[in-house]
Amino acid sequence: KTCCIFWMETRRVAGFERRLTIGLICCVAAIDSADFAMVPGMMKAFEDDFGARLSDIGIMYLLQTLVGALSLPVWGHLGDRFSRKGLLSFGCLIWGILTTLGASATSFNYFIVFRTAAVIFMSILSPLIQSIVADLAPSERRGQLFGIIGSAEASGGLIGAFIATAVAEESIGSIRGWRVCLWVVGTLSVAFAFILAVFMTEPPRENDTIKPRNYHPTANKTVRDDGHKHTRTTVRDDGHATTHTHKSTCKNITDRQR
Repeated sequence: KTCCIFWMETRRVAGFERRLTIGLICCVAAIDSADFAMVPGMMKAFEDDFGARLSDIGIMYLLQTLVGALSLPVWGHLGDRFSRKGLLSFGCLIWGILTTLGASATSFNYFIVFRTAAVIFMSILSPLIQSIVADLAPSERRGQLFGIIGSAEASGGLIGAFIATAVAEESIGSIRGWRVCLWVVGTLSVAFAFILAVFMTEPPRENDTIKPRNYHPTANKTVRDDGHKHTRTTVRDDGHATTHTHKSTCKNITDRQR
């Protein structure tokens, strides 16, 4: 375990820590889904406040889809190299800040910029959550955990869409309801960034050692069976293994032969 949350931890996860980690993941997935689901319910408010047209809204969704699709493999690659706990905390922090900035936007163009940037970091959840669950639970329970997380995500989206539709065009004091919705979900995201950093446990990976490209588990090993046959497997630079078998009258295999 290191002092930097961006480096991998390999500590075993106890029962309580496992349940807590799954609970935190469910909460973050629900917040992420609520954030996504709120915006469609705010379209009429954007038309009233910013004079946004349907074509402007279409451009926003096109940009969100594009940057989300491009960001997913990048986050997946980083998740294989660095601590997933650290990346999740970082992603929640930046996405929460960008969401609150979007709530303060003075024009629809500014809102599109902040929203598109936020989607880059919101995309971090999908690949990292799948990776964490795969290492956190045995194979016979992974489907159940994915179902629980998916249910939390769907519930968050349902709640977010309902609240946004109900209050987006209203005024809470002197503040428009859609701005309040985004401030709340952005603040929750920032708060959970610190909660994840403190309470989440990074599970050990299924295989912590990164093997070289031409690794072969039986490379350069000599094995003798009862028929005095010696088998040696060698690996060429291109990664292909070649096995050679020959008879020998030697009864013992010396360390030099190995």
